[in-house]
Amino acid sequence: DAGEVFVPTGVWGAVAAGGGALAVTMIVGEERGLIPMSGISANDFKTLIRPLDETSIADYMARLEEFLRVHKPRYLGIGNEVNTVETENPDEYSMLVDLFAEAAAIVEEVSPETIVYPVFQYEWLIGRRDGIFGGENRPEDNQWSLLDAYPDAEAIGITTYPGLVFSDPEEIPPDYYSDITDRTSLPIVFTEMGWQSGGGAPGYDGSDEQQARYIARFDELTAELDVLVAIWPFIFDTQVEIVPFDSMGLRRPDGTPRPAWAAWTAEGRQ
Repeated sequence: DAGEVFVPTGVWGAVAAGGGALAVTMIVGEERGLIPMSGISANDFKTLIRPLDETSIADYMARLEEFLRVHKPRYLGIGNEVNTVETENPDEYSMLVDLFAEAAAIVEEVSPETIVYPVFQYEWLIGRRDGIFGGENRPEDNQWSLLDAYPDAEAIGITTYPGLVFSDPEEIPPDYYSDITDRTSLPIVFTEMGWQSGGGAPGYDGSDEQQARYIARFDELTAELDVLVAIWPFIFDTQVEIVPFDSMGLRRPDGTPRPAWAAWTAEGRQ
């Protein structure tokens, strides 16, 4: 009821063609008529999951090739919020860039219809390290130049949680997302977006009403962008235990809808 696209994701070392959460979720989702927007990652927030040595890279590429031959996803994100790694571990980040290029070549050979892209954390990308991040808003520390390192990308993946740095959706400036059009002509894939309904840091507590208004605000701010798809990854709060993501569900844990559910599923917006 919430849309036609869903996001099966997994760490790269767990990718397998016939088993594992990523493959099983894809199979079940497709059986129910949903389009998988798959994501695999060799990194977590700010760091690699395991060292990228010759052995692990060969393993990753073999897993990817086997997975693509069986499943051929329409969308494939390679790396999640990779720009956070660049901030903390630039040497590791350069390995992720090389990994993307090698993986993109395999995608082109085995599943050329698959749209492949890296995924960036948007608030981090534009220099917003304030709010719940605990730092400062420093636009001069933006990472726009990182987009140039992915010539094989067919889209730009974005995660965005403006409730981490703004206390109300109306505070988001009108050019908040449109700035990206000055840096790339590629279409945008919002792999994650959300706003908390409560339980954030002081000043960023959120509410049911704010959560619903953010959806309307998001539609306004992205109306002129070439957006392939936008995903709100949390149907229920119980999908994640980390504050404030544990209050971003469109439906409460007991199944009752928040106002954001009606806003997200409104006729004509999908």
